[in-house]
Amino acid sequence: MSHQLSEHCIAIPGQSILIDSQDRGLHYGHGLFETLSVYQGQIPFWRAHLERLCLGSQRLELGISEAALVAQIKERCAQILTRESDGILKLCITAGVGPRGYAPPSDNEPNVLLFWYPSERLSLAEPSQEAVSALLCQTQLSVQPLLAGIKHLNRLEQVLAASELNAFNQRYPACHVDEGLVGCVRDTGGELIEGVSSNLFVLDPMDSDRLLTPKLDQCGVAGVMRRYVIEWATEAGYQVQETAPISLNQFFRAGGFVTNSVKGCKPLACLYNTKGEVLYEADQAQRKTLDQWSELIWQRIQQALSCENSMHLDLVSS
Repeated sequence: MSHQLSEHCIAIPGQSILIDSQDRGLHYGHGLFETLSVYQGQIPFWRAHLERLCLGSQRLELGISEAALVAQIKERCAQILTRESDGILKLCITAGVGPRGYAPPSDNEPNVLLFWYPSERLSLAEPSQEAVSALLCQTQLSVQPLLAGIKHLNRLEQVLAASELNAFNQRYPACHVDEGLVGCVRDTGGELIEGVSSNLFVLDPMDSDRLLTPKLDQCGVAGVMRRYVIEWATEAGYQVQETAPISLNQFFRAGGFVTNSVKGCKPLACLYNTKGEVLYEADQAQRKTLDQWSELIWQRIQQALSCENSMHLDLVSS
């Protein structure tokens, strides 16, 4: 039996949150969310999450206060988290309560919701970044520059693409390696944009020290780990180019990997279509290069996790 909590608490699996029936997040998806890794009681890369939230708040006119948001998160997390806590914290911020109709009220008060998943696997901190298989989804991302980059609550395109992944897994259970299957999605022009819940990097076929990643000014989500990889690689002397959407032929020539703030970096071993046919399989040379990139990125992530710096948010300190 589930227990209802007010929106001022933090929910765990098996509990439900009591939310106003006129909340605009419920009616219109008017809001934002972040999926946050928690490692030893801290949120890694918090500053990047917060900056994306603030950008989304400006676009959706939510009126988020940075200081008030951090205070709320820390106050609620202190109820159940300790220094040993690892897991996933989901943060949802809605536009709050409003009257019927699309137009938002001028005096809206954002509603902050927190969900704690202590048993979720945190592969970001694990010593293995094994390759995964990928499905080229039929679901395409629509173009909307005002929503591009931010992580808003309207995720129906991702829901449809994830349904494709489920159906593919049931129909072709042998078509993925042990680490699982990810989905790759394209824009309406048929060009690669990102993963269903990850971002895409492709190696330059002429220079394996150069990375290409789709520009996300028309659609897609600008991921926190994507940003970290771009910043780290640039500082380390590698070339990273945010380019126009990447064609399948570009990907086929050199391969690539996906990034996610919970799962880290995963090389793509092969790409299937929805009929179970292999569109791409990394050859030995590509696998070696992709594994080297994955190892470099994983080592850098571990260094970041072990350091106390302004990128992280400590949830259990006073």
